[in-house]
Amino acid sequence: MRSETIPSGELASSYAIKVGIKTRQWFLRLFEAGHVSARWVPHPITGADILYLTDEDIAAFHRRFMTPVTMQAEIGVSWRACVARLNAAKISPFSPDVQDFSALYERQQVEAVLRSDHP
Repeated sequence: MRSETIPSGELASSYAIKVGIKTRQWFLRLFEAGHVSARWVPHPITGADILYLTDEDIAAFHRRFMTPVTMQAEIGVSWRACVARLNAAKISPFSPDVQDFSALYERQQVEAVLRSDHP
């Protein structure tokens, strides 16, 4: 049962998998670099701090970023086709200061390419 003091949301590690990123500690690295919002909450059983995303954190993530999985869901084209279109347009994954955040793209860079009528 969820504590009433913890707002609606989900664990960062679970959320990363939902958006198609399986890299260990991926969301933690994004959080520590200041690119996303999240919070530390105590695990209900162990009491150890775990990274948690509120529904607002998740919405903010989607306003700023897309992954191949979220591209496929929003655009309705396979994630492979989405990535191929981005590669053809010479759009690279989000990589500030040469940090590798896997297949993460800034929405403002990719949305026009993916929503255009021309593949």
